[in-house]
Amino acid sequence: MLLGTRATSLPVTKGQWLSKCSYCHTDIGRSSNGKGSKVAVVANVYVGRTGKDSPPGRAGIRWDRTEQYHGQCYDKLGAPYGKASPRPKGKAKR
Repeated sequence: MLLGTRATSLPVTKGQWLSKCSYCHTDIGRSSNGKGSKVAVVANVYVGRTGKDSPPGRAGIRWDRTEQYHGQCYDKLGAPYGKASPRPKGKAKR
């Protein structure tokens, strides 16, 4: 069961490479000449059990993985983690 999972879109700048797309399995990034994906979608996926499905003392959700997509691949999948919201302003780039 997926709980609390959300997606964020972020711009991919020239010369920046992220990871492999979880849909098409190709690199997400832009070369120094600007070719490549301009938008990436990153989803932190949380899993967990709640209520009667949960063993005593083991309820709750936990982070499971991060999935990254080309913006167009995420759209082809029908936005599985909901509409991707833009990264909030003021967040530091890593």
